[in-house]
Amino acid sequence: MALDDLEILFYRAFMTALGHDPAATYERPPVRRSWPTMGQPDWGYNEDVLFFQCTFLDGQDVSQPLHDFWEDSGEDLNRHQEQTRVLQVQMIAYGPHGAANLDNIRTTIYNGMLLLRQAGVYVVPGNEAPRYAPELFQARWWRRADMTMIFNVAKSYHTEVITITSAPAKTGPYRAEESKTVVWPGGILIQ
Repeated sequence: MALDDLEILFYRAFMTALGHDPAATYERPPVRRSWPTMGQPDWGYNEDVLFFQCTFLDGQDVSQPLHDFWEDSGEDLNRHQEQTRVLQVQMIAYGPHGAANLDNIRTTIYNGMLLLRQAGVYVVPGNEAPRYAPELFQARWWRRADMTMIFNVAKSYHTEVITITSAPAKTGPYRAEESKTVVWPGGILIQ
């Protein structure tokens, strides 16, 4: 599952956890996959809004192994690879219910979200909790809470390996002192 697909999945999960319809169209959605492009709030001081960002983590032991399975497909082979990737989801919640919204998301995910399980996404239990982080903007402290959660994501890769049935070859006289290899598009000549 690509990172963009995971962001769509988490958008649906967070909207559902907060009691919103993820399929509805919002002029200013309460859950957002990105920050405002102009760099200033486009929501009100007393409005609840959640931003989130998904990032794969490097260096996690569970992310390293890649399991290889080969399957015969007539003359060709199918290569299936599987691994578990570690995903970090950072959340920033603004508004009077920001911390409570993060706590609701955490509780809903720990209680088991079928939406995430069906996609092969599983929470890694930790000691995360909403942290208050008021933000100063235009001489006013905006209510803000942050929380980060870690997930294991099942990833699979499929490749068809085509059997080489022929290779172009040209023959010519062989002299050890003149031995050379010539490569051209679509072939190789060994003298």
